[in-house]
Amino acid sequence: MPHSVLALASLVSLALTLAVPASPPPLRLIEVAYADTPAGHTAFGTAIGKAAASEMAFLENAPDPELAQLLALSVSAQGQQILAAFVNASRAAYPSYYREIEGMAAGSGVSLHTLLVNNFREELVQFLPNSSRLDRRPGKCSTAVIATDAVRALGHNDDWTQDWRGAAYLVAANESRADGSVLRHGSWVYPGYLPGMDVAWNSHGLVYTVNSLFPVDFQSGGVGTAFAARDLLGATSLADATRRASPATVASAMSYTLGSTAEAGRLVQLEVGTGGGPANLASMEIGGPNYFHGNEFKLLNVSQYPDKSTAARQARWDQLRGGVRDAQALRGFLGDTAGMWRVYRNHTPPDDCYTEVTGIFDLRARRLALWTSNPKSGAPVREVALF
Repeated sequence: MPHSVLALASLVSLALTLAVPASPPPLRLIEVAYADTPAGHTAFGTAIGKAAASEMAFLENAPDPELAQLLALSVSAQGQQILAAFVNASRAAYPSYYREIEGMAAGSGVSLHTLLVNNFREELVQFLPNSSRLDRRPGKCSTAVIATDAVRALGHNDDWTQDWRGAAYLVAANESRADGSVLRHGSWVYPGYLPGMDVAWNSHGLVYTVNSLFPVDFQSGGVGTAFAARDLLGATSLADATRRASPATVASAMSYTLGSTAEAGRLVQLEVGTGGGPANLASMEIGGPNYFHGNEFKLLNVSQYPDKSTAARQARWDQLRGGVRDAQALRGFLGDTAGMWRVYRNHTPPDDCYTEVTGIFDLRARRLALWTSNPKSGAPVREVALF
């Protein structure tokens, strides 16, 4: 096994030994070395599929309600056409990542069709019948940033309507390239998803998190956001990441918060609108002292569906932001449970989401800490040294 992957495994093992409370769900590490070739990307996916076969099995055996609806949609006459349009565009733009999904299917025993539907959730959910737009895309995820001379930190809660806290995993990979170089990257990953969603980093010093956005306008074809996020894992700089985040014909919108240990701890907020390209991209240097982004557009002038949860989380940030100037205070905000619509979420009505993971990138220390329970409650379940 490559030395860098072993080093990551050793560091993570040490963190588990020294600083893990008994109660939080575990967060497993899957380590893979592969070549940047067609066969290598298939092998990468196969290795993930084999390692996470039990986590992926429920996608067919007992799919969550959202996935069950999407699978039903995908076999209707309209749904087959919509899914095919997303698959064909994404496969043409990113054939290597499509091969990774094929490999995950082969390794896990889950059908390729089910894994494709799983990876196009963000797009397909907008076409579900007999439901309001707000029901189709519940507000998910909070990102909070500290950008001062002393602290450069990117914190993120990843939220979903299904409780995945015991099923999600980390993928740490070494990609060997034809020129002899090695790209190292890591991701916190939902079962069956391509790496790159939703807490990720690489050996070029890039770190990033991903938030859903809810544009009124979306496409019935085009590149899937999971494929665009996967491509960010290869970014060599913040400028390159900005380009990769906004591919032409991207089918829907997404928010990315980027940081770089290689660029003096710079932090950048991106919003990518439907259709991608320069015309549907807005970026902002986060100059401090701190910043919040939820699931509503703040930079692009785009018609969107409002989100009650985001509005409440933004209001809570506005109340607390004056005191959010260090890592402890950042943990406090991400773990906040005040009010009806909470920052740290545990499926408490009327909110139907769970916070699956909390991650905090410390760009000065070059470390990532991860919690699968409230980050205010104890030590992280994983601590990872960034490359």
